[in-house]
Amino acid sequence: MAPPPWSSQARTFDVVLLDIGLPSMDGYEVARRIRARGGESRPLLVGISGYGFDADRQRAKDAGFDLYLVKPVDPKLLEALLEQWTQGEGESPSSPG
Repeated sequence: MAPPPWSSQARTFDVVLLDIGLPSMDGYEVARRIRARGGESRPLLVGISGYGFDADRQRAKDAGFDLYLVKPVDPKLLEALLEQWTQGEGESPSSPG
């Protein structure tokens, strides 16, 4: 069985697209665990949810997400955000309003 994504044994990733509404453990907890790993690798965490209230966005920020996108996610917007992130040499892009 493969280690969970937040495990210290897991591979590192540059970007993680993470649905908030996961079974057993929600995306907020997964994000907290990924951030708690520390180390040099700090992936861009993009939360994806059907909820777009300010409180939902704040909860995602508090959990460690860099971006929070509301479904349905426009692929062109996602591509532009990822391009902005790579051109910024790993700095989190501005979240769309």
